[in-house]
Amino acid sequence: MRILILCDHFGTGGGAGTIARLQAEELSKTHAVHVLTAHIPKNFNITNYPACRRLERQRLAGRQLPITNYQLDYRSKFRNYLGLYHPKAISVLKKYLSNNQFDLAITHNIFYNWSYASLDVLAKHKVKTIHVFHDVSSFTNNTKLTNIPYTKNRDEYVFDYHYPEWKRIREWWGGIYNPFRQYCIHKHLKQATKTVAVSQALADALRQNNIRVDGVVHNGISTNDQLRVTGYGLRDSILMVGRIHNAKGYLQAAEYLAYLKQHYQLTPKLRIAGNTDLANDLEAQKILRRARALGVNDQIQFLGWLNQQQLEHAFTHCGLLIVPSLCFDSFPTVILEAMQRAKPVVATIFGGAKEIITHGKTGYVEDPFNVPAFSERIRELLIDKEKNCSFGEAGRKHLQTEFSLETQTQKLLSIL
Repeated sequence: MRILILCDHFGTGGGAGTIARLQAEELSKTHAVHVLTAHIPKNFNITNYPACRRLERQRLAGRQLPITNYQLDYRSKFRNYLGLYHPKAISVLKKYLSNNQFDLAITHNIFYNWSYASLDVLAKHKVKTIHVFHDVSSFTNNTKLTNIPYTKNRDEYVFDYHYPEWKRIREWWGGIYNPFRQYCIHKHLKQATKTVAVSQALADALRQNNIRVDGVVHNGISTNDQLRVTGYGLRDSILMVGRIHNAKGYLQAAEYLAYLKQHYQLTPKLRIAGNTDLANDLEAQKILRRARALGVNDQIQFLGWLNQQQLEHAFTHCGLLIVPSLCFDSFPTVILEAMQRAKPVVATIFGGAKEIITHGKTGYVEDPFNVPAFSERIRELLIDKEKNCSFGEAGRKHLQTEFSLETQTQKLLSIL
């Protein structure tokens, strides 16, 4: 089968780009796969991105995984219109499909560069399409959805994801508001053969906002034992991985350090792996100012952007991973990466983390706003070596049975 992977990011950017790359790698083992991506950073060179190097070597060696890049960026203030129909992108896609025939297209986060109208183009060329939702961008331009109303019924959290129109107007204050955006998105999504969300939480959020979702297929990653890093690591080291942004809970993490120091006399290091320039990054400066105010700034270390080998080292030398996102985190792939290396995780209730972690067996799922509860879970896994190792090993086995890349890719194809 000839398969097209269409995505704004491929191997770069956030989780959607990473998953697009992993799926392309897996599908290329048994199918003829082509990749069409749109986002090209300044001075782009695919060999500068470790995640893409192996794919590029395969392409140069004659293996069937052509990667085609187009520069389709524009000023983000126009996304309310160009994210629906981007004339340049549509012209490029039409020409590409005229020269290449495909049986199936898998689209990942096309709401910026390629635009939703690309689904119409694929339908007109009679290409079956699976559109994969990775975030909430189909009902809000604020992809980091925060301040989610919720209630707790015993051990169950109930979330209200309904996003009224007045909130869309407010978030585009100073930008260009489009009152027909939701109507157009619904219209374009009808052209997809199937639509899939990467978590049940995301499917619930989309459906509450009248977005069509045909099924749920979780992301998967390789379960190759050669990639696994086991061991207790450093008892006094906590790891966070991802884009430096307050919505990801970095300021909250400083609160946890202060609580551990004040109530348990524990002073663990918080190592933050993310692309940041400390001198110019406003978010990083906010974290440091908050940490100084709490008296824990000497416990925070920014590791900067890490390549694969450096990330392995960071996981090896940490006691656990925390994911205290205050925003809707659809399906934090970094949790799978921690489980791959037999590391326990304490993660947020917001989004799909609870679908990855078995609470009390492979890690903990807690309200990140509840500083005492979240800090207590961190403390347990820092000081109890036996629990730390058993949770990590249980997580690794859970990954192999539930979230292997091979299994999840086949589930995605079977959705048709």
